[in-house]
Amino acid sequence: MIVVKTIIELDVASIKSRVTMSMNDGAHYYYAFIGHKSLEDAQQRIQRQSRHGLPIVQDLNQFEVAWSIPFVKNRVTQILRYIFQVSSIQEQHQKIILDAIDDYVLQKKSDKDIYELVYQLREKYKKPVSMMVERANGRALEISSLLPETFHVKNFLDVGCAEGSIPITLRKVLNVGTRDAHGCDVRDIVGNHDFTFRKITNDGKLPYEDNSMSLVLSLMAIHHIHDPASAVREMYRVLEPGGYLVIREHDCEPIDLALVLDIVHGLYSQVIRDDLDPHDPSFSETYFAKYLSAKQVVELVTTNAFVQIPIVQQPQPWIHHAVDDAMEKNPLQTYYVMFQKA
Repeated sequence: MIVVKTIIELDVASIKSRVTMSMNDGAHYYYAFIGHKSLEDAQQRIQRQSRHGLPIVQDLNQFEVAWSIPFVKNRVTQILRYIFQVSSIQEQHQKIILDAIDDYVLQKKSDKDIYELVYQLREKYKKPVSMMVERANGRALEISSLLPETFHVKNFLDVGCAEGSIPITLRKVLNVGTRDAHGCDVRDIVGNHDFTFRKITNDGKLPYEDNSMSLVLSLMAIHHIHDPASAVREMYRVLEPGGYLVIREHDCEPIDLALVLDIVHGLYSQVIRDDLDPHDPSFSETYFAKYLSAKQVVELVTTNAFVQIPIVQQPQPWIHHAVDDAMEKNPLQTYYVMFQKA
């Protein structure tokens, strides 16, 4: 069992205030507000405290700053190339889009203008594709490969399931019925889910009984949570003894990577606009993220009574299969980490 001391100073803990909950893009956002003009003021304060001078989404100048930092520009360009390749955009058209971005940055256009530019050009040159379906297929296979062969998944819960493409796909891979494939979020989902969905209420509690799930997932959700320790405690509560918690996150080291990750979230929200994850017009006003390093995530989770389970081999990153040898194989520094409830 790993024994560690908590070294993460959670910003929310230092704000003596009421806490309410809202959401955007399928993640949990806890807004602490006192002495601020608006909820946006409160969340921007939390983000700025961890950014060391880097702009946040609400500043609308992230591309301008990113293009002045070679590490950041290179990473963002790689992600753009991946998006173009998956969208079957030809090389000459990729160059047109990248040159257009360079021109807009020189003109000091806002991030909103740049996202709209890339959206329009991608729509012009792409072939029909659903990146969200591809993502869900990849996640399901990766999660399945991490679980011990002897472990029987009788049911599972995807915390922050967004539109639900991952639990829908994962239940088929794990051979779990619709009633035992659970997903929850603070945003409601309309239509047929093909999994069991529940909405998280404003108290932030997961709407499930104690010790009721054999597998709990948190896939790219922790960096959107203002109080991740509370969220981890809730995951522990609903997981049965011997059950597994699987987390997928970004290892945000160095801190400059935060700027890359913000822009990538913007590309998904404002450019790709997949049918399964539609355009969010409020992205530039409401987006929140506080990214942690992999070490910080492990310390956060093990401090809350989980035992870390070593992963022998990390699944290849989602970008791996679509890039050439000249490109970084994991530009978003994604990783999995797995824990067990004793």
